[in-house]
Amino acid sequence: MDIIPLGLLLLGVISLLIGWRWQNPRNEENRIALKGLAYLRNEIFRVQEQVHILENEIQKTKQTNIEETQIVLDHKDLDIKENDQKEAVPNKLAYQGETKILESRQIASKELVHEGIEPKEIRPVKVELKKSELREIEHIQSAKLYSITPQEQRENRENREQKENRENREQKENRDIARVRVFDEKLKSMSQASNSAPRSERISSKFTEILELAAHGQRIPEIAQHLFISQDAVRMVLSMQSKGGTR
Repeated sequence: MDIIPLGLLLLGVISLLIGWRWQNPRNEENRIALKGLAYLRNEIFRVQEQVHILENEIQKTKQTNIEETQIVLDHKDLDIKENDQKEAVPNKLAYQGETKILESRQIASKELVHEGIEPKEIRPVKVELKKSELREIEHIQSAKLYSITPQEQRENRENREQKENRENREQKENRDIARVRVFDEKLKSMSQASNSAPRSERISSKFTEILELAAHGQRIPEIAQHLFISQDAVRMVLSMQSKGGTR
C-alpha cells in the first residue's frame, strides 16, 4: 500500500515534465490523462487514510475487550478469595474450639488422677456437636458458592410477590362472588315469598277480565291487545271456560 502511491506520484511527475517539455497546449489527450492520474492519486490517498482509520478503530475495540475481560477475571478472583477467607475463618474457629475442649478435658483428667480419683469415661458430646456445626457451616458455605446472583434473587422475590398478590386477588374475588351469590339467593327467596300470594290474585283477576270481555262480544285478538297478553293464553282461558274449568 505504501509503494503504490509513491509510484503513482513519480508517474505523475514524469507526465508533468513530459507535458511541460512538449509545451503542446493543443494536445488535449495528454491533459486529460494527467488529470485522470491526479484524480486517481487523490482517491488512493483517501482510501489509504480510511484503511488507517479502520485499523485504529479495530485496535481500540480489541483493547477495550481485553480490558473488560481482565476486569471480569479480577472480580471473579476477588470473589473466590473472599469465599476462601470466609470458609477459613469458621474452620479455624471450630478447630480452636475443639482443641480448647480437648485441652480442658486433658487437664481435668490429670487433676483427677493426681487427686487419686479414677476418671470416668468422658463422652465426646460437645465434640460431636462441634462436628455437626462444622458440617452445617460447610453446607452453608457450599450453598453460598453456588448461590444465585443478586439480580436473580430480586427477580425471584418479585415473582413471589406477584404470585402472592395474584393469589390474594383471586381469594378476594372468590369471596366477593360468594357474597354476591348469597345475596342473590336471599333476594330470590324474598321475591318468591313476596310474589307467591299476589300472583294468584293477578291470575284470577286476568281470568275474570278475559271472561268479562268475551261475554261482551270482543274477539280473541282484541282481548289480548287490551290486556297485553298472548292470544294463546286467551284461547286457553276460553277453552277452560267452555269445558267448565272455571273455579
